[in-house]
Amino acid sequence: MSYNTSALVKIILARLRRNGRTTLSELACELNVSRRTLYAAVHSELHISYRDLQRRYLINQMRGAFGDCKPRSIKELADLLGFGSARSLERFSSRAFGMTATGANTAAPAHESRSQTRKIA
Repeated sequence: MSYNTSALVKIILARLRRNGRTTLSELACELNVSRRTLYAAVHSELHISYRDLQRRYLINQMRGAFGDCKPRSIKELADLLGFGSARSLERFSSRAFGMTATGANTAAPAHESRSQTRKIA
């Protein structure tokens, strides 16, 4: 059976915008399409794997959550981003940013540059 790969990718992107933690298996069940078909559609249209696509969405969602003015606990951030626990958010954050979510959350806001946060001598 032939599928419209661009339409499948649009559906996948919309679902990842809603929940970046959506697995390929969940999408396959929801759309009644094989995991391999979805993987091939993403790869042919975007030239990246589904895992890389999912990772990019999670990183963007994390940056948005850290950039909010409202301070949140790590547990709240984990729930907001769809992680099962604060620890899993910490692991993802350390792999993606080289620092834990606790460190990233307390670092300078995303809209400030490093030069603005340095002490002026």
